[in-house]
Amino acid sequence: RGLAYYRSIENERDVYYLQRIDKSSYTIECDFWVSQSGTYSCGPSTIQCMYAPTFRATAPTSRLVTLR
Repeated sequence: RGLAYYRSIENERDVYYLQRIDKSSYTIECDFWVSQSGTYSCGPSTIQCMYAPTFRATAPTSRLVTLR
């Protein structure tokens, strides 16, 4: 029983659509490519139920440091 999803990549965000998700802890990992070394800031992450918006969770912002 796997997790099925659809990923929509937009300019400023990635949107994941999940049909069903069981109660548990999940980690979503993504690859990023940057053309310049430096420090980047990733915005906060939010997961929210489309049919019951009061069911939601958030994760804080994080930093990405690249070296060359």
